Amino acid sequence: MISTAQMDPEDLPILEEIQDRYKENVDLLAPIKKQGDIDMRFVDGDPWDPDERRIREAAMRPCLKMDEINQYENQVINDIRANKRAVKFSPVGDGANDATARFYGDLMREVEYRSNAQIAYTTALANAVWRSYGYVRLTTRFQHESVDTDAEPTPELLNQEVWIEEIADPVSIVPDMTFKRPDMSDIQFLFVLEERTHKEFSKQFPDAKIQSFTPEMMNKSQGMITAKSVILAEYWHLVDDAERSKTLALVRSPEGEETTVFLDSFTGGKPPAGFEVLRSRKIIGQAVKKILTNGVEVLERSDWAGKYIPFAGCFGKMLWRDKGSGSERIIHSMTRLARDPQMLYAYYETAIAESIRLSAKFPYFYRRGSLTPESLLQLQQSYDQPVVAIAVEGTYDGAPPGQEIPFPQRAPFEPPIMSLSAGAEGARRAIQAAMGQSFLPTQAQGRNEKSGIALKQIKDAGQQGSYHFIDSYNHMLRHVGVMCEDLFDQVYDTERTLSVIRPDGTSVLTRINAQPPAPGQAQPPETPEMETLLSIKGHHAVTISVGPSDDSEREAGTDYTSSIVSSPEILQMAGPQKAMKLLALVTKLRNLGPYGDAIAEIFDPSQAGTGMKDIPPQAQEMLQQAKQLMEALKQENDQLKQAMQTKQVEQQGKLEQIAAQGKVDSSLSAQSDLTKIQIEEMKAAQQSAEASHTQALDRVMAHLEMLKTSLEAQRLERDDHEAERQRVHEAEMAETDHQRALEGQETAHEQQLDMMQAQPPSEANE
Repeated sequence: MISTAQMDPEDLPILEEIQDRYKENVDLLAPIKKQGDIDMRFVDGDPWDPDERRIREAAMRPCLKMDEINQYENQVINDIRANKRAVKFSPVGDGANDATARFYGDLMREVEYRSNAQIAYTTALANAVWRSYGYVRLTTRFQHESVDTDAEPTPELLNQEVWIEEIADPVSIVPDMTFKRPDMSDIQFLFVLEERTHKEFSKQFPDAKIQSFTPEMMNKSQGMITAKSVILAEYWHLVDDAERSKTLALVRSPEGEETTVFLDSFTGGKPPAGFEVLRSRKIIGQAVKKILTNGVEVLERSDWAGKYIPFAGCFGKMLWRDKGSGSERIIHSMTRLARDPQMLYAYYETAIAESIRLSAKFPYFYRRGSLTPESLLQLQQSYDQPVVAIAVEGTYDGAPPGQEIPFPQRAPFEPPIMSLSAGAEGARRAIQAAMGQSFLPTQAQGRNEKSGIALKQIKDAGQQGSYHFIDSYNHMLRHVGVMCEDLFDQVYDTERTLSVIRPDGTSVLTRINAQPPAPGQAQPPETPEMETLLSIKGHHAVTISVGPSDDSEREAGTDYTSSIVSSPEILQMAGPQKAMKLLALVTKLRNLGPYGDAIAEIFDPSQAGTGMKDIPPQAQEMLQQAKQLMEALKQENDQLKQAMQTKQVEQQGKLEQIAAQGKVDSSLSAQSDLTKIQIEEMKAAQQSAEASHTQALDRVMAHLEMLKTSLEAQRLERDDHEAERQRVHEAEMAETDHQRALEGQETAHEQQLDMMQAQPPSEANE
């Protein structure tokens, strides 16, 4: 037993809890980790059992590793890389509103970008696909990690920020194995393990009370301490917090109004006289604690700001099975059921290689005495290198007179490659079926269709069998968002300015927890460069949105905006200014490089940024002409507007003149006639304006089409020039290689002549 003199007596209960929970959950997790280790051997491309491999290699027999697993697993993992998820927040209550929800979403993107969370997300999914379980964790860091100690201390140096970290080796995590939810959000405790040597432990914790460990301590630590190493364990656990426990009640006032309050806010825990408690419930508050321990001593203690243990899990197919001693949790990776057919496939391919190898080494049969020792040696060498001729004796002892000795012969051996290949193909299909990949052709594949819709259907058909991994990934990501929502208003709890990221990728500064203006003082107006939030507290619901890949998103945006621009009615309703911005946006989405950027500047000067650099002079001249046409179009539009306004003023003056003359009856008739004339004139002006706009737009589009043709011709000319230059370069290199080869042959010939001249005459004659 551990001596109580060496330890704080208050730590004994928590250490016993740690030891019991650690031992119990390590045992529950052992079969899952064992199967995961075997999975990783297959993922590593080695399906052979280590003992069988050693036997085969000792006998010089092949052990081929024909990987058929990783290509299907990479499809699932890389699909997540290409189609990123976004965490979305919506206000629910407790002071939350649309502004705080938008800020939470922007801050979440900033946290993910700053901590490179995509690595953590995909690492967790990859481990779930490979070995059935993976994890991701949340932590906090100081906003300014590197601080100059000579600088003046400021409160900002104590500001912290949220980080999302990857768990590269999930074997280091031992969770509460009683969890039921797929994201592991209901765990009550969790261990994070890290191994140290005894020397490293003493150096890292020089103030630890226990520096040498007795056998009794090693036994008490439940395997956390061995003769060579010490396991440092972060023990995260939930505890009841009396300060956070409250009584929620529905009370009725003397006036009959009902309201929900916390009774703890009243003196004595009771509402004032006259208030009636209709219903109540006790809410037990919980806090998250972290203890760093080696199993026999508490090394560090700390509190976590959130209400969740900051870890989320991503798991494979989870099921429960009774093996005779009660229900046991089983988690299948994508690799698990493909292991046997992968092993069978390796056997078949190895058998093919071994058969081919044996077919060339089937033994010769010869009559004893027909080969001299030298001829027999040449026959043996013929397996590995060409032999021109092998001499056979004309007779042998005891042979009948005149009988010829037969030449050495091999019995014909044809390896059963076709049969083995058929078996290997069956094993490949079994691998596909086990991994949820359909080996049967879809209708689109049968018709050899190449359209985007057909290809998408083919892709979707191959993903349905493994979608439960994607679903588990979405659950994990949502729980990460829930934990961040819980942390944001507690970590970012001081007045500060943060740079957050909008959905379009742009950054914006936001001042949070700003002090409200003094009485009588106006709130400073927000600017596009800076937003202000007096408070970010509140409760927000968390959802996950799945976005397309970057290329698909660009193509979808281009198609949509192009359909808008191609509609004259929509452009007319939008107005000239917005129409030009739409044209600039379509040009940007086309991703045409500096040419497209320059064209977008013409449509919308606010798009300026790349300028006209790296564009040929002819193209620059055409772009300038297009810009002049757009300016002329704008002037014509302004003139038409001015003319129409002048006409309306004149008509209004005529109506007022008729009314002033008092000609009531005749004025009505005149007003009616004038109204008709006004309508006709307005129609004519509108038609003239539309015709003028159409003609001007046609001129611009024709000019842009000419520009496009010119740029395409220049690009083709440049490509032809580059191809010709490449062909000339390759011809020169080939000629150089040929000359070098000739020089090498001449050198070898000269060396051979020198050697022959250096030999004695007798050897040369031979």
